[in-house]
Amino acid sequence: MVYFFLNPERIPDESGNDVIISPADGEIIEIIETKEEFFTNTDMIKISIRLGLLDNHIQRSPIEGILKETKYVHGEFLALSSEKASELNEQNRTLFENENMSVVTNQIAGFITRRIVNWHSEGNISLASRYGMIMFGSQVDVYIPKETTLKVIVGEKIKAGESLIGFVK
Repeated sequence: MVYFFLNPERIPDESGNDVIISPADGEIIEIIETKEEFFTNTDMIKISIRLGLLDNHIQRSPIEGILKETKYVHGEFLALSSEKASELNEQNRTLFENENMSVVTNQIAGFITRRIVNWHSEGNISLASRYGMIMFGSQVDVYIPKETTLKVIVGEKIKAGESLIGFVK
């Protein structure tokens, strides 16, 4: 239980308006190009991060800028191994923007998870600032611009607020 509620300080590996860092601790399980349909309705790179039992479960801002909007979606609590879990499960979607890019995160509840918490209201947000938590973990998808130079690969373990995902060209 202690691991779920740890709230360590994190310092990003890089900084600047062209930097994207990980919003969640965990393992990258998928990197694909897809259409982001929640806010931008554009083709983006989707990186899925699976939170393990011993990962910290606090999410952090992936960019410096503005937390522009959030959308909470009530849903089911299917096991994340289910093909439909990322579509049907309870979710909290967040749009971050700065002058260089838009980034969307999607916190997805799992079988055990029963609560997604959002701590940050709309407005200015610093890189790596805490904005929410998935109680008892699950998955976070981050949608980033197609023109991002990626610095991560599938299978890599990353840390919220520290690990560099990539740079926007």
